[in-house]
Amino acid sequence: MREQPEQAAKAVTCLADGTIVALDLQGESLFEGGQRTSYTVSASGPWVLVTAPGGLRGWVSPAYLGWAT
Repeated sequence: MREQPEQAAKAVTCLADGTIVALDLQGESLFEGGQRTSYTVSASGPWVLVTAPGGLRGWVSPAYLGWAT
């Protein structure tokens, strides 16, 4: 989980496999530019804004998410 939607951004935490996160649909910007979004594509690929247990928020690559059905 990263502070910004970039591979080179500072890591907030490393989530264990199987950690359940919630998609952050409020779209509060966590990066400069004032954009309000919960999904973005940067030079390093797509990113999704999520909230982990305990309220920790940050950006993750959807490649690491197992989507609920």
